[in-house]
Amino acid sequence: MNPTEHELIAHVRLLDRQAGNLKRRGFAYRNYYDFLAREGAFFAPADCSLRLAPRQCFFNALLLAIVRGFPYVEGMGIGPHGGPPHHHAWNLDGVGRVIDPTWQRGRGYLGVQFSAERANIATWDRDASVLQDPTHALLRDLWVPEPSPGHVGDLLRKIASDALSDPETAPGFAEHGVTDVDALVDLYYRMAVAA
Repeated sequence: MNPTEHELIAHVRLLDRQAGNLKRRGFAYRNYYDFLAREGAFFAPADCSLRLAPRQCFFNALLLAIVRGFPYVEGMGIGPHGGPPHHHAWNLDGVGRVIDPTWQRGRGYLGVQFSAERANIATWDRDASVLQDPTHALLRDLWVPEPSPGHVGDLLRKIASDALSDPETAPGFAEHGVTDVDALVDLYYRMAVAA
């Protein structure tokens, strides 16, 4: 284990000790940090030429998972300028290298690969991320890795439909002339291709 990986796992274990214990209620994991410490893997930093919205890692990783088919990973990362580990999301390429359109190249990553469907539900339906899902669904049973199906056009259409029916987001899309699902799907594709 290199020093950055040691720093990541030590930080996760510290947060695990400070967080609540859901195992008392019959859960398989004490909390999300226990889950990450037990099920997470280290990912080596790699340069990434894709640049998407700063400070929007969960949306950026979900967008690339849906539009480009890159596996979605969520966990803890140390940013390009160091500092303490942060809750973060990124993607993987076809050989398992990090694609991080938010930081371009972090110093280290510890995470778990999730399906784009799970990330979508947590992000749009629960206003959270996979690891911070308020239902704690991920912690109830022992983890079984999920498939990452690549391009998921049906999921992209569902995300577009949900965004257009949400009273908080729909007006913003309408201001830009996006009023139907097909137009929003096209916008998502253009955003990912331009990245």
